Amino acid sequence: MEVLAAVRAHAQIAGPNTTLPDKLAKAIEAALARKSRTADDLDLVEINEAFASVTAHSAALLEVPCRWENARQSPARVSTFDSGRMPSS
Repeated sequence: MEVLAAVRAHAQIAGPNTTLPDKLAKAIEAALARKSRTADDLDLVEINEAFASVTAHSAALLEVPCRWENARQSPARVSTFDSGRMPSS
């Protein structure tokens, strides 16, 4: 089986519920900071979030383009942000 991705860092973010829309982007930024990286270094960011507005807000904060997909036609929408770059091999 071909390896498609590897998790190199993770992060947890907490705070008041009024800042919910910021949480995904802040967690991604925190994980990237652990590896001295930024969102510009990513080939693909996939966010699986029930609220489309939270996902769209995170994309804006990370300054990544947005492409919406619903891979399984499930109630939870799968949102994918693709920089347009090919993944490194």
